[in-house]
Amino acid sequence: MSDIYANAVDSLQIGIEHFLKEPGYSSRKHAILTLFHAIEMFLKEQLHRTNPILIYRNIDAIITADSMTVGIKEALIRLENL
Repeated sequence: MSDIYANAVDSLQIGIEHFLKEPGYSSRKHAILTLFHAIEMFLKEQLHRTNPILIYRNIDAIITADSMTVGIKEALIRLENL
């Protein structure tokens, strides 16, 4: 299991836990944010499986430890283009 996939699964589990907690604004807000993050990570995992370079925002630049990765919108567009 890749680190990206493990991160996505962990975020999914935490998001579900927040959702199943006591009903309230804060719990629901954290559930939505964490589930959104999980979805983004699952999309990045698919890009990474296709070609690891695809998760980076600027694929023409040298990749370093602090290189920016794509957001959900960019990930969806790249997956659609594949």
